[in-house]
Amino acid sequence: MKRPGAVEGNWYKVEKGVEFRTEPRTKKRQYKIRWQEYPVSEDSCIDAEEISQEVLVEFWTKENKRATYKRRKGGKTRDGNTRPETLEMLRKEKEKVLDKITT
Repeated sequence: MKRPGAVEGNWYKVEKGVEFRTEPRTKKRQYKIRWQEYPVSEDSCIDAEEISQEVLVEFWTKENKRATYKRRKGGKTRDGNTRPETLEMLRKEKEKVLDKITT
């Protein structure tokens, strides 16, 4: 199967955001992105600063966030947060993204 090429330069089309996380080592905000015309196996985590505001807003307002909110096994996440801490982090990220469209 021939893979689709870059749309323009090194830019690819985003189909949708799939999941939000903080990178365990660096604590950077990241989104797992599904690329248009690529298989799920090519999904990749991209730093939030590199993703358009339009994609972020669509993620928090329209997309299914089941993967982001799913309960991981054990009492803490990989980055050491408890469930309430994780939910608070998610609330703050959503607020941060959506506040940008109202200001």
